[in-house]
Amino acid sequence: AFNDARPEAKDAVSRLVAALQNKDYPAAYEETQTLCKLPDEKQEQREAAARTLLTITGLLRTAEAQGDENAAAALRLRQTTR
Repeated sequence: AFNDARPEAKDAVSRLVAALQNKDYPAAYEETQTLCKLPDEKQEQREAAARTLLTITGLLRTAEAQGDENAAAALRLRQTTR
């Protein structure tokens, strides 16, 4: 979905992938939010970012349940900023 995206979107995707590979779900969530807020995205890109956000939220919840304090903090921050 992001092969023909603008450079800032491609950069965010690269950072997102790196965060996921490192299981840094709070950083992945933040990068996905960046993708969701970028102007001039195509509908396909917006949908992919939204699906990714849902998936990462699930990963954060799983990590929190396993005692990951960073994931718990990210979820608390998400709740307060909604």
